[in-house]
Parts: sequence; C-alpha cells; structure tokens
Amino acid sequence: FSLVADHREGACPGFDYAGFWTRSLLRGLFARAIAARCRAAAPDEVLACGLLADIGRLALATLFPAQYGTLLAHGAALRGAELVRAEQESLGIDHMEVAAAMLAEWGLPAPFLAALAGRHDVERSGLPEGSRNLSLARAFALADALVDLADATRE
Repeated sequence: FSLVADHREGACPGFDYAGFWTRSLLRGLFARAIAARCRAAAPDEVLACGLLADIGRLALATLFPAQYGTLLAHGAALRGAELVRAEQESLGIDHMEVAAAMLAEWGLPAPFLAALAGRHDVERSGLPEGSRNLSLARAFALADALVDLADATRE
C-alpha cells in the first residue's frame, strides 16, 4: 500500500497511474479467484503476485519518464508481448526484466517468478506441461485477459 500512496501520480507523460493501480488490483483479484479454483498456489500469495506483476512498468515510468512516455504515446494500445518488444527496442530493457529483478530481490519464490515471466506467452514459456509453474502462468495470463476485457467494457 505504500507503493500506491507514493506513486499515485508521477512525471511520466502518458502513463496512466490510476489505471495502472486499477489494473494491478483487478489482476490480483482475478488471479486469486482463479488460483482458488485450480489450487495451484495459496490464493493470497497469488493475489500479491498479481498486484506486483507489472511493477516493472511503474519502475520504467519512474526511471525513464520522458522515454517511456514517448513509447506509450506511440503505442498506447500495446499490451503483453508487444509492449515488451517495444520497451526492448526503445529502452534496451523491458518491464518484465525489471519486475523479475525487483521481485527476486524482495524474495518472491521461484515458482511465482517463473509463472510471471511466462504469462505473456505461455505456450512459448518453456514451462513443463502439468507443472505448478505452468498452471500459475496460465492463471496470470487469464487474469491479464480478464483485466483487458474489463478495460474494454469501460471504454
């Protein structure tokens, strides 16, 4: 909650801070509900991971406000793997790498790190079929899709 309080607005033009937190909360809640049904992990742990899954976007907006704002202005509808590619091309790093480094530093367990890393392209993630990591990656990917659907219905 201190992250939310400290980052309700910022210097990055085009970064929707309120939308970021709304999407994060929805992702966490959706992922928690999915995890409760598929029993891949403790729902409250999945909620925390869903809340922090895109923390790398906030970090990029904070560290590179002008460049990230320009990227967002040219690709406002970019999501998932497309956004990762655009970030790599523009900044030489992407929000998934930044989030993984931050979450690893904060002590997030390896299965969650692997699942979050694979969520934008589950089929090419290399996670073993039938594994807990793959189930979690699919849960996070489904949660992302539900958040996108919620966004689409608000517009």
